[in-house]
Amino acid sequence: MSPRAIGLALFAATCVVGCDAGLHSLGDPPTDTDDTDSPDTGSPDTGAPDDTGIDPTAEVTGLVEFTLLQVACPGCFNTTSDLVVSATAAFHDPTPGSWIAWMPALGTCAMNPTPVPLANPTQDRGQWVYLESGSKSISLLRTPGDLGTIYAADGLGDPDYLRNASWDVVLPEAGGARISGGLHTTEGFDDIQPWEMLYVYPEAAFAAAVSQSGQTFTWAPAGSADRFVILIDAYDGYTGTYLATAACTGPDSGSMQVPGTVLSAFPAYSLLGVGLYRYQVNRASVPNDGTTLESVSWFGVLGTATLTP
Repeated sequence: MSPRAIGLALFAATCVVGCDAGLHSLGDPPTDTDDTDSPDTGSPDTGAPDDTGIDPTAEVTGLVEFTLLQVACPGCFNTTSDLVVSATAAFHDPTPGSWIAWMPALGTCAMNPTPVPLANPTQDRGQWVYLESGSKSISLLRTPGDLGTIYAADGLGDPDYLRNASWDVVLPEAGGARISGGLHTTEGFDDIQPWEMLYVYPEAAFAAAVSQSGQTFTWAPAGSADRFVILIDAYDGYTGTYLATAACTGPDSGSMQVPGTVLSAFPAYSLLGVGLYRYQVNRASVPNDGTTLESVSWFGVLGTATLTP
């Protein structure tokens, strides 16, 4: 089995969450797993993106993504690491719309959503782009991609993903442009339910039961992001062959139900990869040209479950 992608069309990101959620061995109930070893040191995020006064109709000239993924059971998905931190960026001609327009609308679900790029091709803006928050700086190197030039960081880890921080996007070789507040990161989780989804060993995985008639997922804390995404990948219970994906979106309220009308599309006793993502979308003004830079930061967890009738 392989984890499915939730990344935007530009970047091949894998499903995610953060170590803040706490992962468990069989039979060990979750305890307080606040990430006290990685304190936030970035600038505080003082308001939701919609409160910044950015013109929502302004054309978009780029996308930045900053994501943190933890796979609860790497051995279940043939992955080499339980933690993936990724920072990427791309720039293009001014284009109306949004890089996340392909996602289900808030409060809805969709089967097999397909990321669609907003612009093609992307452009070269020099060798380096930087993300800066307080004294923290992350370097993104020019890299060839399927859509043109992208910028990507290498070797990032958990300490690089500052929680609840505001980041500037700096393009030193493109007129020295600094896009203030170009990215806003969010926070992780202290609790996820059903907690059995977070078992780390293959022999204990898939113990969580997800009901075919509908399932409620809960998380804490809540309210720090502008949306929440639940991505459920179904695999054949005997062969492990991928079957289909359901995606549901809603507010970061601490609870979301995936309805039976969605889950009944999968055969009973399917093996499930369940991704829970805290998702922050932001737009920031690009100096002197009237366009905006779009950014996405998500923090999520990929767990395992079995679909029960």
